[in-house]
Amino acid sequence: MSSGEQELIALFRKKNFWPQLLWVMTMIVSVTVSSLLNSPPLFVASILIPFLGLNESGRWSYKTNLLLCVISAVAGTVFGIFKWFEMMSVFILLFTVGGFMLYYKEKSTRLLPILNNLGNKVSQGKNLQEVISLSLEQIERILPECEVIIAIEDGTGKLFLPETATSPKKMLRRNGSAMWKVFASGRSYVTGSIEISRDHPLWRDACSMMVVPLKARGDKFGVLEIESPLMNDFSQVNLLNLEAIAFVISQLIYPFSSLMDLNGEEININANN
Repeated sequence: MSSGEQELIALFRKKNFWPQLLWVMTMIVSVTVSSLLNSPPLFVASILIPFLGLNESGRWSYKTNLLLCVISAVAGTVFGIFKWFEMMSVFILLFTVGGFMLYYKEKSTRLLPILNNLGNKVSQGKNLQEVISLSLEQIERILPECEVIIAIEDGTGKLFLPETATSPKKMLRRNGSAMWKVFASGRSYVTGSIEISRDHPLWRDACSMMVVPLKARGDKFGVLEIESPLMNDFSQVNLLNLEAIAFVISQLIYPFSSLMDLNGEEININANN
């Protein structure tokens, strides 16, 4: 069995029970020690660290983990380490930390229905032009204030903007732009302050941009670029989300990757990579 297959199996395997027990035992021991030492800072750490560990292990629910830590906080109050007001502060700390954990987990899962809807819409395209047009349409709905650009390789190392319902096919000059650099390196790029001489945006009102490569089955065949009229409009999290979007549309564009060159002859770009 290959390492990749083992990782895939591990991803869907039910998590072991022992990490939860280990964190509970750690919390019991640390709470006892902090009680004996009469150390409130150590007691807070004895609750907060196991709480993070229990949630990271993922076998029990957030509410169960929170209940265990609340019981520990009440025990600390009974043992005299905390006053009731101080115990309420611990509750606020736990709810705040737990709330942030759930918020960021929700943000990551919020992307899944977007990707699912994007895939369903774009998959209705019957040729390269339709797939590109649908991709642009769906991404523009997600980023309505931005300029969305998809460039494809023509099979000879040149990039072009495919024909859509609203614009003709356009070849792109190799000018050392951020788009060309991302296509050449295969590495994503984000900047909050565009420099014309360095980034060469296609939209004259662009102030910040994200650029990610389009890849499928090991083949690199295009670039997805987002240009915004606002300064510092994108973060590294936005870039990761865009990479997920690029992954979805790459799989849908790839079947139509036999493109036309300038002379109208069909070229299989896979043979040139």
